[in-house]
Amino acid sequence: MVFKSLWGLGAGNIFKSASPYVSWKMKLSRKLSLTILLVVSISINISVLFVIEGPLWGLFCLTLWILISVLTIFFLLQFLSRIISKMKMVLMKGKGDTNRLSSCIWRLVIAGMCLSLSFYPFMSYMTHLKAESNKVLLEMIVSDIVKDAKTDREKVTKILEWFDRSKRNMYNYYYLNKKGVINLELLPNIRIFLGEPYIGIRVFNDRDSLWILTSRYGHCGEYALLFRDMANAAGIEVRRIRCLGENHEWNEVKLNGSWVPVDATAVNLPLRDGFVTFDFMERKVAGDMRTRQGNVSYVYAEYLNGTIVDVTSSYTNLTNITILVVDDQGMPVPDARVEIFSHNRGRKWSTGLTKVTDSLGVCKFNIGGGDYTFEVKKGTIIPLTGRKREKFSEGISYNITIKLHKDWTYVISAIIITLLIILAVTYKIKNKKRVNENRPNCPIW
Repeated sequence: MVFKSLWGLGAGNIFKSASPYVSWKMKLSRKLSLTILLVVSISINISVLFVIEGPLWGLFCLTLWILISVLTIFFLLQFLSRIISKMKMVLMKGKGDTNRLSSCIWRLVIAGMCLSLSFYPFMSYMTHLKAESNKVLLEMIVSDIVKDAKTDREKVTKILEWFDRSKRNMYNYYYLNKKGVINLELLPNIRIFLGEPYIGIRVFNDRDSLWILTSRYGHCGEYALLFRDMANAAGIEVRRIRCLGENHEWNEVKLNGSWVPVDATAVNLPLRDGFVTFDFMERKVAGDMRTRQGNVSYVYAEYLNGTIVDVTSSYTNLTNITILVVDDQGMPVPDARVEIFSHNRGRKWSTGLTKVTDSLGVCKFNIGGGDYTFEVKKGTIIPLTGRKREKFSEGISYNITIKLHKDWTYVISAIIITLLIILAVTYKIKNKKRVNENRPNCPIW
């Protein structure tokens, strides 16, 4: 207590000023202690990752990223502080404090940017490692599921039962939210729940779909990916079905030579077994929009080898739409990129359909009926853009014309950013000159 009191009265400062070596040594000791603490914590965290499974594995991944980031930022700040301190040496106390604060802010900003940029590469790499190690786990789970199944349909039924909500093998964000489980989006693709599964981390890319066996969480996309992998491991011919315009994914399995649609997210035994009809998506959209008839825009099948096949005609009646793109003078615009967005399910979703106009400024689409926005862009220095929203009925052909106009948004934005940079540099130069003029003419120790 006496030592603390003396230190508080200023003895510590006197001691530091009298002995710079001791002050330097104490700082080095604190930095070394912090470094050792972080390294030990990282080592313990890595050890834990080898022994735990399930959603908690993802939580410890996040903890590992935080620890590594803190350690990296610690050394980065030390490095930046040395550079900045050599570049700026101010003797006036008031101005020096301002410069120290400015330097600290800039260092924190740079460190924060490095931290944010490192997150997705780190998590993508970690989930990839876990997905690779889950290949053996997939074989074990599937062999146990289908061990008593004799036909392909029985195998599919058994796999769908594994996704039943009551078994809690998977946690669906939509149903968790519907049940009122409090959750918070920590980062894109990552949510924290006040209840099981406590943390939900989605897949970062489709090639690491087996990560889902660890996270046990996802949306319809994760369900479709995992069902595809499980059915394939059971020897079933399977493909993933995507309907981006209405924001849903499911699967089709080949039984007795015919493709049969199945939706793993719909399994809720004994009410629904996961087998659906080809009009289920139209009924699903109609239920969400509270209308008599739902519309489906564009549906495609994706095979394991990456092959994509348009299967829209299996799920809805097609509408033929011919688009003519012209400029302000009414002249056709070739090589313009046309993208379709769907409003069939309320929100605006990209259908994934894009085409380029031919030499006559024309392109054609075969999609389901519904409410669509067509966005057109011709990439030049000053781009030409156009947009049109229309509603279409099924089984009818339509011809529409979209007029393009010059879009000055990018040019104006570039000019504003350039002016801001010039103003910032000018202010910095003037401020530096003012500091040099007010600086006392005294030797630097």
